[in-house]
Amino acid sequence: MRASEYRELAEQLRADGLTTGQLIERWVTERGLNPREAARVSHGWTQQQAADEWNTLWPDPEHPCTRKHVSQLGDDPATEPRHPEPAGAGVPVRRGRAARRGGLQPPR
Repeated sequence: MRASEYRELAEQLRADGLTTGQLIERWVTERGLNPREAARVSHGWTQQQAADEWNTLWPDPEHPCTRKHVSQLGDDPATEPRHPEPAGAGVPVRRGRAARRGGLQPPR
């Protein structure tokens, strides 16, 4: 399905009372999408649109998010985002080398 078709289906399912979380769970189970891809297409976003949204929320002129980054995240659900959400937002933060360096850094 195309992103626009997923967006239309998501709108129908939300009108039927599904939350975004339930919609993502359903598409992971029934359509075999990984959670990040299911979340992206639940908004009807292409990979480029998801990258554009990311760059709007977390601008980083030296290391902008690209369609390729979104594609790689979609391929590997174990990969964590390169920027943290505000405390308490419920999104995992990057661990490992970044944490040992004393802070969160975008990938180089």
